[in-house]
Amino acid sequence: MILHYIFPQKLNLYRSIKVLEICQYFNINPKIMSIKDAFDKLLSDEDNAGNFELFITTTNRDGSPYHPLPNGSISNFSFFSDRHQGGIQKLPQGGYVVSGSANSQSYLYFTDESLHVQKVVLTSSTFNHGGGLQIVDNILVVGLEIIGERTGGSEVKFYRIFDNPSDPTSLNPISIDPLTIHRSGANDTAGACGLCDFEGGSLLVVANWDAERLDFYTAGVSVQNLSAQTSSVFTPINSVPNESGAYQNINLFTDPVSSGTAWLIAMSSDTRLGNHDRADLYKVETTGSGISLTQIIPNKHFHRNISGPRFLHGSGCFYDSALEQFKVFSIEKQFSSGNPRKSRCCLWEKYDM
Repeated sequence: MILHYIFPQKLNLYRSIKVLEICQYFNINPKIMSIKDAFDKLLSDEDNAGNFELFITTTNRDGSPYHPLPNGSISNFSFFSDRHQGGIQKLPQGGYVVSGSANSQSYLYFTDESLHVQKVVLTSSTFNHGGGLQIVDNILVVGLEIIGERTGGSEVKFYRIFDNPSDPTSLNPISIDPLTIHRSGANDTAGACGLCDFEGGSLLVVANWDAERLDFYTAGVSVQNLSAQTSSVFTPINSVPNESGAYQNINLFTDPVSSGTAWLIAMSSDTRLGNHDRADLYKVETTGSGISLTQIIPNKHFHRNISGPRFLHGSGCFYDSALEQFKVFSIEKQFSSGNPRKSRCCLWEKYDM
């Protein structure tokens, strides 16, 4: 029991490996937990919520200076400031990626496994609001828009993260410029993005302001092969209106069994006060008219431990396909102005095993 408390992730991985070995020995196909079941069984009450902090120090661990976060990204103690961190994703190699908005720049920053910021990428000087993002394989997608311009245009940008995905020290985010999607129509903002493999290609969803509309795009190449593209590959399919809430983050996940099904998790805070953070799970399928959404699990509430941050400003989901388990994150509005500067996060990752 003590070992399980200290090393829950390692024991879960060990358990998964042993189950697979036993099934292979007896020629049994192990049952794959569905995305729906994995999301449904995730414990989201306050007793099972964890906390951690990301840090900014003056130098990287190797002694080299890091690029400072742009002006407006550090706390100014203004509750109503519209500069904030917009999304958080876990790197499979360890560490996290966070998007954010500042006075004249949108940005991404990357931490190492010790949760210290190691790399800052300035994403746009025109679109200074970095919204929800997602990482799939070695590809990152993020939505960029202009702070406060609800009817303005936007960009959706793609990055290759590592030179060698198997080497955590090869972090070198590079924009895949041919894939950039320029959105210039009315209400074509890009507050959040989701990406996954789908039907032999890639599926992208972009949420406009407060996710009033979800715009779907497809590409004929898998996510893994997006970094090799030299021209635009995403084609708009259709849009789905949303009346279920002002989602601040959306993430897509490939169904492990059916290639014709994906899943969308949409996250929001009902109010600025209280503890009303929630996530909705949708089934994503292809129909004769394009992509359709069916809400399967509505209003799964996530309760904070003590006074951690909410989904209101930044959040994200990570699915561990080896363990068939989700991790859900929230991050506070801005870094603190102390020394070292810190950004508090909440984490939900426990299951009733």
